Amino acid sequence: MTAARALSIITRMTDAYDRIAYPGSAFPDTHPDRLATIGQLLGMRTAAPDACRVLELGCGDGMNLLPLAWAFPHSTFVGIDRAVAPIERGRRRAEALGLRNLRLEQADILEIGPELGAFDYIVAQGVFSWVPEPVRQAVLRISRQNLAPQGIAFISYLALPGSHLRSVFRDMMRFHVRGIPDPEEQVRQARAVVQLIADAPSGNAHQEFARSLLDELQRADDGVIFHDLLAEINATFHFVQFIDLAMRAGLQFLSEAEYEAGFYHLGEEHASVVEALRRLEGDVLAREQYLDFLRCRRFRQTLLVHADVSLTRPVSPDRMDALHAAGAAVRRDEHTFEFSEGGRKGEMSVPGLAEARVLERLGAAWPGTIPVRELVRDGDASKRFLLLGYERGLIELWTLPSRCVPPSDRPTASPVARLQAAEGIYVATLKHRVVQLNDSLGRELITLLDGTRDRASLLDALGDRQMDAESLEEHLREIEGHALLCA
Repeated sequence: MTAARALSIITRMTDAYDRIAYPGSAFPDTHPDRLATIGQLLGMRTAAPDACRVLELGCGDGMNLLPLAWAFPHSTFVGIDRAVAPIERGRRRAEALGLRNLRLEQADILEIGPELGAFDYIVAQGVFSWVPEPVRQAVLRISRQNLAPQGIAFISYLALPGSHLRSVFRDMMRFHVRGIPDPEEQVRQARAVVQLIADAPSGNAHQEFARSLLDELQRADDGVIFHDLLAEINATFHFVQFIDLAMRAGLQFLSEAEYEAGFYHLGEEHASVVEALRRLEGDVLAREQYLDFLRCRRFRQTLLVHADVSLTRPVSPDRMDALHAAGAAVRRDEHTFEFSEGGRKGEMSVPGLAEARVLERLGAAWPGTIPVRELVRDGDASKRFLLLGYERGLIELWTLPSRCVPPSDRPTASPVARLQAAEGIYVATLKHRVVQLNDSLGRELITLLDGTRDRASLLDALGDRQMDAESLEEHLREIEGHALLCA
């Protein structure tokens, strides 16, 4: 691709982001503590999340950085985006919250040089697959050039083989909307053509995928459809292709942002799959590629570090000793606990009383954390059980203790949550997840939780609504469970 063509595409993309907004959001897997935890488990000396520097490329309106900047006032956060309108929105929100450690800059990724400084964590969420090749090269260059020696870079991209069929439907949608100048009408017609295919009397796998995609499109924000699926560029990569690009840039693979050990937790009915993956333990890159084949993965969030960083694999349970654990565990029966809140939903079977006590304590403390040293007192067996829960996405591990608290006499929700609850239905939690609050009364309650009101004052402020003392407590417990209350 010539430089002139790349510049033309970038200009059109920038104009499009100014015309139709891409919804800003917190991305939980970009949280510096999550990245620090993975780095420490694999032998790195990662920067403390409460005293670090974070750079986000393609930050949009900064809604991924905003909650982090409030949570970690002694850390520095810098967001870069070429589009003017999103940066201005983000600056207004940052000013409203009085954030002095967040800087949002309207700038071109291609122009970022060493003078911007070194960062402990660099994030490129939703950028790599949707920009011309020169910008992709710049993302990797910045991820090496501006990354601290023990830093971690997060880059997401469209992965193969899962993106193949989706690309087929993207081509159909782009064909259908050709010549339509209005972005909103393009989105409507994109949904319409997928609806047409889903309703066709073919009855094949192609139609089944159309129905699945249609359900996704009906729930998706217009900005996501326009900027992701209808974008001029949708570059897809096999994992090993992406890693080859990273290695040429002087970087190496650390882990996926959703840390996992593969399919090792599967039962005896999948013994052949587990055994095949175990044979690949010595070749991490090959194992990751085969996992993509097995899952038909279509999206990756890959963590990279400098090529000269020494990593320790596999993870030793002893590396968990300095961490803090959390998990929304609820006992279902004598041998099984369910996890229905937080990240991934699922269940764990407990092999003994020690492991059952671990999950009972985590469930009682949720959404708070417990130091691993206090939680596990029965040696490596319980540590390995805890690590298994983490690898499955059911148990959280953090380098810092949770700031989540139960409702006090004068409950306080984070100012970020109060701001977002006043604006819409999506709110970032203290764990950097996004919860959807469809209850308008509950959202109004969150806006009132500024630490100045007791229970009586809250009921007075809500006025003549369908809320009494009992329902107020129910709402507060729900808000606590969502990790929205702070000291």
